[in-house]
Amino acid sequence: MRTEPFRNRPGAPRNRGFAKWAAQFVKRPGRTVHAAQAGLYGHRMGGLRSSLGDARIWARDFALATSLGLFLAPIGPFGSYSEPIARRLAECLAYAWSGTLVWSPGLRIILWLTAATRINDNLARVGGALVLCPPIAVMVHLVSLAFSGGATRLGWFSATPQIAMIAVPLAAVSCLVRFWTTRQQAVPAAPSPARLLARLPAAVGEELLALEAEDHYVRVHTARGSALLLMRFADAIAELDGRPGLQVHRSWWVARTAVTGAVKAGRRASLVLVGGLIVPVSRAAMPQARAQGLLGVRASGAARF
Repeated sequence: MRTEPFRNRPGAPRNRGFAKWAAQFVKRPGRTVHAAQAGLYGHRMGGLRSSLGDARIWARDFALATSLGLFLAPIGPFGSYSEPIARRLAECLAYAWSGTLVWSPGLRIILWLTAATRINDNLARVGGALVLCPPIAVMVHLVSLAFSGGATRLGWFSATPQIAMIAVPLAAVSCLVRFWTTRQQAVPAAPSPARLLARLPAAVGEELLALEAEDHYVRVHTARGSALLLMRFADAIAELDGRPGLQVHRSWWVARTAVTGAVKAGRRASLVLVGGLIVPVSRAAMPQARAQGLLGVRASGAARF
C-alpha cells in the first residue's frame, strides 16, 4: 500500500504556522492537549522577540552600562589601575558595552524561560547573573586583548570571579528596586471615592471588580452587573485614583479584593473574580501578579502554581 508523505496528509501543517495548526485537540494515550495551550508558546515567543528588538530597552541598558564604566574607571578593575586615567576610561567603557551585548539579551532570555515555572523571579535574576558571568568574562578578555595588543594581563577564567562581584550585586539591586516599586503599587489608596465610580449608574453599585477594554469603550464590572462607558482604558484606570489593583492584561484591570482564585492551563494563567468572572493574565504581568499574591490563590478544581 502506498503511503502519502507527511506533508500531504490531512491535518498536516501547510505553511499555516504552529499556532493555527494547533487549533484542534491532539489526543495522546492518557492525555489530551488543546491547541490553544500549545499556541501560547508562539505568543510567548513573540513577546520575547519584541523585547529583544525593543530599542528603548537597549538604550536603557547601554545607558546603565555607560554609567557603570564611568564608575569603574577611577577604581581600575582587572588590574588596570596603573594605566593612565584616559585609557582606563576607554577600557572600562569597552568592558561595560561589550558585556551588555551578553547581559541584556541573556538575562531577558533566562527570565523568559523561568516565567512559566515555580522559580522565584528574584532568584532567577541572581542565578541568571551567575550564569552569564563566564560569557561576559570572555568578552572582557577579548577587549583586554584588543587594548594590550595581544599581551593580555588576565584570562577569561580569572576574570569570571571579578565579574561575578559586579554582576551579582547589580542583580540584587534590581531585585530591591522591583520589590520597592511593587510595594509602592500595593499601598492602599486613601479612602476617598474614585472619580470613575461617579460615572456609573446606580443600578450597578460601586463594588468594583474589574475594567475591560472594548474598542473605544470600557466595561466596568461590579458585583451587581456591568456598565459600558465611552472613554479610553488608560483614562479609566487613572480615574480609579489609586484604588488597589493591577492591570494584568492590556485589556484588563482587576481590583485586588475581587480576586478569589487563580487557574492555570498549560502556560496560560487566569484569575477568577467574585461572581465567577475569568480574567486572563498576560506573561508580562505575571511577575507583578505573583508578587502581589494574586497567582497564589487557589481556585476550586485548579492546581496551585
